[in-house]
Amino acid sequence: MTYQNQSPLFRVLMTFAALGALATSTVGQSTDETTKPQAGQSQDAQVGQPNIEVTPDIFDFGTIWQGVEATKEFTVKNTGDAPLAFTLKASCGCTTLTEPKSPLAPGEATTFKVTYDTKRFGKARKRVTITSNDPDMDKIVLFVQGEVKPLYQGSPEDFIKFDEAKVNTEATQSIILENQHPDPVKLMLKQDQKAPFRIELRELEPGRKYELRATTEPPLKRGWNRRMVWLETDLKEVPRLMYAVSANVTPSVFVTPATLYVLPPVAERTDYPVWVHFRAKDAIEIERVESNNKLVEATLVGLDAKRRGLKIKRYELRVSCPPYAEMPEEPVVVDIYTNSADPDYQHLELKVARREVKRLEPNVRHEAQGDAKSNK
Repeated sequence: MTYQNQSPLFRVLMTFAALGALATSTVGQSTDETTKPQAGQSQDAQVGQPNIEVTPDIFDFGTIWQGVEATKEFTVKNTGDAPLAFTLKASCGCTTLTEPKSPLAPGEATTFKVTYDTKRFGKARKRVTITSNDPDMDKIVLFVQGEVKPLYQGSPEDFIKFDEAKVNTEATQSIILENQHPDPVKLMLKQDQKAPFRIELRELEPGRKYELRATTEPPLKRGWNRRMVWLETDLKEVPRLMYAVSANVTPSVFVTPATLYVLPPVAERTDYPVWVHFRAKDAIEIERVESNNKLVEATLVGLDAKRRGLKIKRYELRVSCPPYAEMPEEPVVVDIYTNSADPDYQHLELKVARREVKRLEPNVRHEAQGDAKSNK
């Protein structure tokens, strides 16, 4: 197209239009060039991140004898391009871990050891969990597995347990230990092992069969009495064996609750249930119930029929108490007398007391927040 035959004004306008189109084209080209990635760069901006690599991925110690050490070393490497931070956690106290270095710089590696406690025998399948800041693999689970064979097998159990021990009564139990190893292994009782049990080891067949005997030494404490018994061997790989001995001293008669509390909200006389528990085989009877204060009345309701056939039976008592404001300052004692053959359980006490409910102090932080809100 030519502008020779056009007016001067028209030619000026067309010239400005052409210059504007050229400027637009140049700006677009410049923008495209600045947004193009340089050589060696990806289209999207790259942000560094850690990458965790753990070897090996399992600890299988196979089949080993009781007491033989089971330890494995693991390596953790950061193959990423940002610092790697991680923590370890075992699923059981029988699995111990050493402390590795953390965090790790890019390309850096560290090691840690996993040890399984082979004093206990049987099949094992435990876990070690690695938690890291690797966004693609924030949790890794390493399995610890294998089987520990007992050096000596106990019969009827691999422990001694007195289920119904008494505080002042001596009792004896024993287990037979038989060698499972192809070679004879001599057992010896470790000296200077403390009460509450007297421990004896008798050899039945040299290096093959033993009797482990435990006798309670009164007085025992109420509840569980426990002790680990150590036996020494002449086998270098397994220098010691450990067996558990325990006695559970449960009262033949006991009261729940041990103390009955009357609280401030109670504004009228109220009846409370109280239970006297006993072992069914003891056939306990409650002879009488007495209160040392007339304000508190105690009555025997009878045997709880819902507990027929159970090893533990119970009597129900009804304790009637005045309102909180009328309760004496000193605790009231309700005396419970039974026909138990054990003098320790012929007389039981239930305490009835008033208890003041303490109001929690306002949280300082909440007070400050409340003040801030009120000032808005």
